[in-house]
Amino acid sequence: MRAQLAYGVRLEGEIPVDGLPVACGSELATVKVVMEQPSSGTQREILAPPDAEFLVRGRPLSLRVNGGLEIRWHGVATFRWTVGEALIKCEREPGGSLAQVQHLFLQYALPLHLLVERRLQFLHGGAVQIGAHAVGFLAPSGAGKSTLAEYFLRRGHGFLADDKLAVVCRRQQFMAVPSTPLYSIDEAKERSNRAANFVTCPLPLAVLYLLVPVDRAANPVISPVRTAEAPLALARRCELELPPRVRQRLQLPPLVAQRFHDCSALASVVRVSRLCVPRDRSRLPEVYDLIITDIGGSV
Repeated sequence: MRAQLAYGVRLEGEIPVDGLPVACGSELATVKVVMEQPSSGTQREILAPPDAEFLVRGRPLSLRVNGGLEIRWHGVATFRWTVGEALIKCEREPGGSLAQVQHLFLQYALPLHLLVERRLQFLHGGAVQIGAHAVGFLAPSGAGKSTLAEYFLRRGHGFLADDKLAVVCRRQQFMAVPSTPLYSIDEAKERSNRAANFVTCPLPLAVLYLLVPVDRAANPVISPVRTAEAPLALARRCELELPPRVRQRLQLPPLVAQRFHDCSALASVVRVSRLCVPRDRSRLPEVYDLIITDIGGSV
């Protein structure tokens, strides 16, 4: 199988994912993925209770620390790795479809692996290419970041991310790392399209816009976020997090301290602004023109 590219890393192994580009040689790291034989029911029963558990699409997703991190989406698959190793082991359960395994791998297992290994930090947002730079749109679910990113796509801009914006610091410059070319076309994240103009290499991050939905009759407005406020504003838009017990058992720094440290460093280099976006798709051309004008004075 040819190596594929996702979140800036070279994927080698046994879980091909439809729609991912072929690795191009400029990857940040290499991660190998191997398939294991399913464990017997008896073996699973004697495992200790999970260190954290929550629902994902109606199924329990559990995290367990045992020399590394184990991620199990009940009835679908289990992914596990040892901290410090670039090897992810996958055990597919009888009831799990290949599409579900791929979804769990791309949306949870691989990003958490990269987070734990301190290769990337993740913000809840999308990103597009404008000129030679990346521009990010940060917002909670349903606030319009995917809609705005898709509009830029239709205008011919490169696509980096839809929901998980990966960021890395290289030589004192923060780079937006392309995630995958798949972007959601419904609010439930059940359906997706593949961006034809997917960017495959990290780009310098020029601006992070915090999206603020406003009345459809209001005008789109960009306003700067105060320097002292920016780290906290970014911390609220971190996409991935591990529960305190899991972080402690993995010997990671406390969540609040780590978040503030990372977001302070990011805000000290990258401009952070608020972008008021009218709740009206017909106003997207105005928002687009406003961003293009704003970016012209930032890069």
